[in-house]
Amino acid sequence: MRRNERRKRKFSLKSYGVALGLIALIVFLAKPVWGVYQKERAVRAEERETRRELNTLLERKAFLETEVARLSSGRGIEEEVRTKFPVAQPGEEVIVVVDEEGTATSSASAQGGFWSKIFPWFR
Repeated sequence: MRRNERRKRKFSLKSYGVALGLIALIVFLAKPVWGVYQKERAVRAEERETRRELNTLLERKAFLETEVARLSSGRGIEEEVRTKFPVAQPGEEVIVVVDEEGTATSSASAQGGFWSKIFPWFR
């Protein structure tokens, strides 16, 4: 029976060696795998940001195309000039609307302010 015990011991030592070798291999390969994983995450984040930027640029392009189309007509140019500068064509007149409430002074300043309310106490 001693011989069977030796075989079992040899077999178990070999299996421990193989297991230890596999663990060492896993530890050795874990760092590069983790690096690839981190790079993949960074690339995905950059891709999302790039897609957002692309969508923003496409919206801007569509806006600019409509503005160019609007400014290509005579009416569009005239409209833009009128919004930027105070101009009128011959025969046109300018109407100025004045708000009556905006020109009124505040009640405190009309009555003399803070000190005019305090002085009667000392008389």
